[in-house]
Amino acid sequence: MGFKIVRLQTIYSSKYIEEIYFKNKSLQNESYETQNAFIMNLVMDWPAKAFVKDFRNFGNEAEVIFWNNLQLQKKWALENNLTFKSNNINVEIILAQLKKMKPDVILFMNTASLPKSVRKDIKRIVPSIKLSVINEDFPGAFNDYSDADVFIVTDPILQKRYFYLKPYLIYSSFDPTILDNFKNSKQKKEYNLGFLGSLRFPESRYFFIKKLHQKFDFNIWTKKTIDEKLRKRNYKKISSIKLILFEILFAFFVFRKIIFFLNKFLKIKKINETYNLYDLSKTKKREIPSISLRDIEQEDFNWLRSKNIYSEKYGLDYYEVLNKTKIALNRHTDFQAMASSNMKMFEITGMGACLVTENSSNLKDLYKADTEVVTYNNYNEAEEKIKFLLDNPKICSEIAKAGQKKTLSSHTTFHRDKQLNDIITKHLYKK
Repeated sequence: MGFKIVRLQTIYSSKYIEEIYFKNKSLQNESYETQNAFIMNLVMDWPAKAFVKDFRNFGNEAEVIFWNNLQLQKKWALENNLTFKSNNINVEIILAQLKKMKPDVILFMNTASLPKSVRKDIKRIVPSIKLSVINEDFPGAFNDYSDADVFIVTDPILQKRYFYLKPYLIYSSFDPTILDNFKNSKQKKEYNLGFLGSLRFPESRYFFIKKLHQKFDFNIWTKKTIDEKLRKRNYKKISSIKLILFEILFAFFVFRKIIFFLNKFLKIKKINETYNLYDLSKTKKREIPSISLRDIEQEDFNWLRSKNIYSEKYGLDYYEVLNKTKIALNRHTDFQAMASSNMKMFEITGMGACLVTENSSNLKDLYKADTEVVTYNNYNEAEEKIKFLLDNPKICSEIAKAGQKKTLSSHTTFHRDKQLNDIITKHLYKK
């Protein structure tokens, strides 16, 4: 028996949305159906086309709402004669779309799409919905997701933090159909060493990339301007008195069990969020290299104006760069501690570049270290291994091929969609 699922997801960023409409100037004049179909076929980090195809092949109905594309969303509202009753225009559009689509299952890829006050009441607002599924992929997350019937995480750290929600671990993946865009390409690998993505200043990733840029011919695609306000970035913390109190309570397994058992009935979200913040504060950050407050305060960002630093890439352009890169560097966020899980690992290996990433406790569940990917435990080791790969291109190529083979055999969108389909089926039709 099949079900109907609707996925709420974002498109990269507002800059990428602007780029889509700038490059395709007549698109904004097309119907919602035409615009939506165009965007469905774009290459993106959570491949919408692959999701819809897989779930339909599993015997279900599947649709995607790109809720942060206001151009597209307003077109739907116009075509459906939607009149707005509040200033929360996008929320009203999403709810109207859901009422019309009548899904059995709603999948939140980003909970920013709807406020929690709406999410927790979604089954009453949209009576067709029987199951609410939330996906979280940021290892620094601490929000309360107790409104989810099924909670999915992409990182073992989150699985531990949200243990009381009994989350399922589904890693990120790679969409192999992206390779079809390059199958006739005979381009040589132009870039020996590359990095694509956010520098995450003031985290250690920024200083890690900076040091390597000073050492190697290193090509970097990123946002080239850094907001000065980030120097004072201060992630939400628990007050010292609350922290001491909860350290005493949460440190004892029995008390922890009692608190979460009672909160099933009390439903006090602050209890869940406070525990999540407590766990986040106890999670040791992994800084490679170690950085000080002085490093952050004195950083002038001048190196970002030097050669080999390019603007960030999106969509197919992003994968084209990976396709031209021999060695691609990966650094998880500092919140990742001793776990590996970010999407970049699967993108890099899937495109056939040699992945250089941190060693971690769970990496063995994904790849063979120094056979399918190359790992490092500190900055000096990263530098040493990068130099070895540059000096030994044959070994570098062999590792890249082995990594790609593993990704295509074990870490594709189909593998993850099958996991998710099985989980939803289990919960939707449980006796």
